[in-house]
Amino acid sequence: MNPSRILMTSGGTGGHVFPALATAMELSASGADILFATDLRGEKYLANTDYRYKLISSAGLGGNALKKLLAATKIFKGLAESVSLILKYKPDVVIGFGGYTTFPILLAAKLLRKKIIIHEQNSVMGKVNRQFLKNAVLVGLSFPDTKYTKIGEVFGNPVRKEIEFSPLPALGDKIKILITGGSQGA
Repeated sequence: MNPSRILMTSGGTGGHVFPALATAMELSASGADILFATDLRGEKYLANTDYRYKLISSAGLGGNALKKLLAATKIFKGLAESVSLILKYKPDVVIGFGGYTTFPILLAAKLLRKKIIIHEQNSVMGKVNRQFLKNAVLVGLSFPDTKYTKIGEVFGNPVRKEIEFSPLPALGDKIKILITGGSQGA
């Protein structure tokens, strides 16, 4: 049996890229062929890995009318790049991890009738993931009560092996807790 060809796409921030990388590590360990599609921001995380990646044009749709027009132009260019990439790479599935960068890739996958899987790392589902909910064959969630979706399977937030199991402090030592937040423009 040939290994699965998986196109993974994520926004360019660590909150999207690191769960995608953790998932890629698991999938490639089982023999899958992985290709990433991201933007310039995501490249800084992928450049120091062994994974192949392609840069895709994209932009958020915020700002005034001129910025929205320029963003639409970048998104259209990204769609053309994504269609070309999918036709060339021929993935069995496209996995999106959220962020505006994933929009042209997931849209191309939808248009080319490729299987789509999405994963939401936050308790509030992002705009792009919401856009492709109905097209996904699987929706992975980090939290059981994720807002804006009633479907999905809770897998948790994928974490890289090197940080997955940190040693517990000795009994009686103070415990340090790090609380973080983010997404939705934070």
